Amino acid sequence: MTTALAERTEKPAMALSEWSTMKEQATMLVKTGFLPVSIKTAEQALAIALTGRELGIGMMEAIRGINVIQGKPSVSPQLMLALAIRTQQLESYSMNIVNGDAVVVIKRKGWPEHRVTFGPKEATALQLSGKDNYKKQPTVMYKWRALAEALRFTFPDAVSGIYTFDEMGAEMNSEGELQLNRGVASAAQTSVAMPQEKAVDAVTVPAESEKDVPAITDSERKLLFKIARSAWGDKYEENLRRYLKAKFNTDSTSALQPYQFAQAVEDLKEAATAAEANAGNAAA
Repeated sequence: MTTALAERTEKPAMALSEWSTMKEQATMLVKTGFLPVSIKTAEQALAIALTGRELGIGMMEAIRGINVIQGKPSVSPQLMLALAIRTQQLESYSMNIVNGDAVVVIKRKGWPEHRVTFGPKEATALQLSGKDNYKKQPTVMYKWRALAEALRFTFPDAVSGIYTFDEMGAEMNSEGELQLNRGVASAAQTSVAMPQEKAVDAVTVPAESEKDVPAITDSERKLLFKIARSAWGDKYEENLRRYLKAKFNTDSTSALQPYQFAQAVEDLKEAATAAEANAGNAAA
């Protein structure tokens, strides 16, 4: 893996004129009534458009392909693949069914091939087998799961932190599209206290969606511990457990789901920044 990751083209700072144009376009689009039913306000349309801008895609493509689930952007597997292709680093990829398992192989320029297998065993472990589309077209759904996992590993610069609708616990059909009528409900939130006197929002996860979302990886867990140590020093393990219990009603990083991991990273980075500032003030 000697070839450097292809860097996503940096977007220039948004000019006031571009911001004004995007706001006007969002307002006009909502008035048409032609947007997905999940987008009810100009603010929602604008938020999705801005997310698309960061990913390097246009407003209408973002509105068609991005949905916010549990407060985090999620996309179709086709859009994830398109983002990887746009890096011009995708040498080849294949999706096949071998003995009932979906096998996805992705080759990035300068990288060895990366293979991901997803089948009945993995679906059962994640309690997906009982979902409607996993009953009707299991091999297709297995392919989408394997593709998303493979792309996150081989193209972290293009799809880092992005999950498919299905991975975030929402219903996704065999075409990779979101089925809004059976999506994930909004999480209820209440205010609680966090170490370093930082307020956080406790998240209550709907039971029906929690079982369908995969746990975070070991590397993601290590990242949480690293940031926690920056925030709380030698007492980082104790404070991290307290934070997880208050925020997600668990004291184990192993139980965290992807959207919870993203929220935890944001909170802990703020705590680490505050700790650094306090240390600087004390030294002065």
